[in-house]
Amino acid sequence: MGRTPLSTIVGFNAAINYSDIRADLPKIACPTLVITTDESGLASVEETRAWQQTIRNSELLVVPGNSFHVAASDAERCARATLDFIDRHGGAT
Repeated sequence: MGRTPLSTIVGFNAAINYSDIRADLPKIACPTLVITTDESGLASVEETRAWQQTIRNSELLVVPGNSFHVAASDAERCARATLDFIDRHGGAT
């Protein structure tokens, strides 16, 4: 993200706060791991759990903290959880 033009970041941030994808979530057909933080400024754990549960074959991982980009701030934990999730769902070869 360090090389992303400022205009792109500003445009993304303006759009993401108003995007409502809830109607599309039940259409997701693949196993899905949703990762959030327990102090996320985007949505509460309860709100995130509510929409995560509309995705078939999904799991929720809640990581301590308040990062908007938990995959960067807690990369090791997110990577391990992702690999474990893939292994449990037959994605590893």
